[in-house]
Amino acid sequence: MLTAMSKSRILLDGLIFLVLAACGSGESKPSSSNPDAGDSDSSEDANYQLLRYSLDRSALPNLYYHDLTLIIDVGTITSAIVLADGVAIPHRYEADLQKLIVTTEASALEVYVANATNPAGFGDFEVAPLYDDKRWAWSQGFDDNSLYTESVDAYKELGYQATVFMIGELIDDSRTEYWIVDASSGTDPSNNNYVTGLKELSELEWGIGNHGWGPASSCNDSADLEWEVLRENQRLLEIIAQSNNPTYKPIAVAAPCFLGQYQGIVADLRDHGTDRTGFTSTPIYLQFNESGNLEVPYITDSETDYSQGSVTAKAFSFDTAVSRDYRIEDSVSLITDMFDWMSANADSEHHFWYNTLSHGGHNDKVIAVLNYADSHYGSAGSDEAWIAPSDRIYSYLMHRDQAIVSFDGLSNASPPKQ
Repeated sequence: MLTAMSKSRILLDGLIFLVLAACGSGESKPSSSNPDAGDSDSSEDANYQLLRYSLDRSALPNLYYHDLTLIIDVGTITSAIVLADGVAIPHRYEADLQKLIVTTEASALEVYVANATNPAGFGDFEVAPLYDDKRWAWSQGFDDNSLYTESVDAYKELGYQATVFMIGELIDDSRTEYWIVDASSGTDPSNNNYVTGLKELSELEWGIGNHGWGPASSCNDSADLEWEVLRENQRLLEIIAQSNNPTYKPIAVAAPCFLGQYQGIVADLRDHGTDRTGFTSTPIYLQFNESGNLEVPYITDSETDYSQGSVTAKAFSFDTAVSRDYRIEDSVSLITDMFDWMSANADSEHHFWYNTLSHGGHNDKVIAVLNYADSHYGSAGSDEAWIAPSDRIYSYLMHRDQAIVSFDGLSNASPPKQ
């Protein structure tokens, strides 16, 4: 049976286009890379070869994130230069695997490698199951608008992002009080604490999520729940348009009160849009709904569940809601144990995504979990985990499974001078 990785392999003798089948910010730390394989070779007799690739995303919806990570077989090399749409970009060379790891939003890649040994399969590629070839991913969401600003500060300090799922009716345009996230950033006059608002969070590429319009009406299963989603979508886009990142597109809904009706509403808006008066001129970028309380991760590169020990990771599907584990509100160890399980079981055929949720008032536990993730598996540890908002992870999985990548040829060519 072909895996997600083997499906995307290619032969060099021809142009073979493959639709990558199912089986995601900041630069990653090149923990096992060769530091000498990133710049042009200074030797005058360097023998460069050029590998060219095309990345076609036309089958995908209108998303904010367009990342794809390619793992390219290059053999032993002395240096490499990668141009994405003509611009040099960072990459890393895994010397032990003889592979080049390239993450890009571009539509064309030119990969120049110096003094390659040209092994069998030279230029073959795989699309990484997760962004930057990470082993597993973790996303954290904060529901409602208040009492989690300390957690926001902790994420900012470590350079990570999470998602805030906002109730639209409660968002104030000018208030800057530390107990609540509103539209604008500023200093709380009562205590001089700086509060980060939605516009700034958008600029920092946090996830900005839809949690319905009214705190009471959105939880009433006899209310017009579609209107709740549409009105909040409109409100978030109005705020984002006033930020320094107006192109950000909110694609995630967190079902208020975990009401099951929201899954069908989000899926219908995703597939068909709306003709409702008052909303037809507002773009709808929504792609997925978060709901439920799945206490295990997803396995992202298999159509079947994966069991090991007492944990069974559920097969990920675009057709169901993304579940959330809110036990982080009660226990640090339950969540960190799951990190340890993912680390122990992730390998070339098994990659995981774990999505957690907390409401306000649980900053101590969220921060403890974040610090554990960072020090053990994040940039301060093994750097195997992708800590990111759920919309970015979801977008990567969509690109992984729907983008078309092709190999466009091999030639002898020196890189242009940059």
